[in-house]
Amino acid sequence: MKTPRLVAALAMSALMSTGAIADENSAYVQTGVISAHYSNPYFVFTNSLVALTVGKNISENLSVEVMGAGAINEAYGYWGSTYITAKVSSAAGAYVKAKTSPSNGISVYAKAGMTRGTVTLSAYAPGYTASAWATSTSPSAGAGIQIDTSEKSYVTFDYMSYYSKNNVKISGPSVTFGLNF
Repeated sequence: MKTPRLVAALAMSALMSTGAIADENSAYVQTGVISAHYSNPYFVFTNSLVALTVGKNISENLSVEVMGAGAINEAYGYWGSTYITAKVSSAAGAYVKAKTSPSNGISVYAKAGMTRGTVTLSAYAPGYTASAWATSTSPSAGAGIQIDTSEKSYVTFDYMSYYSKNNVKISGPSVTFGLNF
């Protein structure tokens, strides 16, 4: 899959560029929690991931960012007499983010890019155990709101569609805390 590698390479190039940007707060980092809702025609679950995002402002209204996330819990339950655990184990993405200029410390944004994720599932029945995992990449997009808490810090609330392919969907809200540099 060349497209995810190209998007990641472009995002990393922009993050590492040394060109001058008018905004003194040209780089940022944010961390927070994603509530990932997984659904396919046979199974639905939700689990949480902790995420770290690093971004670089290209202009006042446009930035690029890369994100990595790992599961902090898993969903579980019974299907008949079979005990099942499931989770979106990890995710990584590269995005282009467009946002409005802050008005009273509040900005609205939209972002689009590619996300690669891994889902794991384990099943336990009397005398039997089985595990499976799948990793794939999909276009992703979302929107949110950023609220400045000081000149250098902010919180975000957003909703993203991280994956939508072959009747499998992963989406959900996130809350993050960010710092501008």
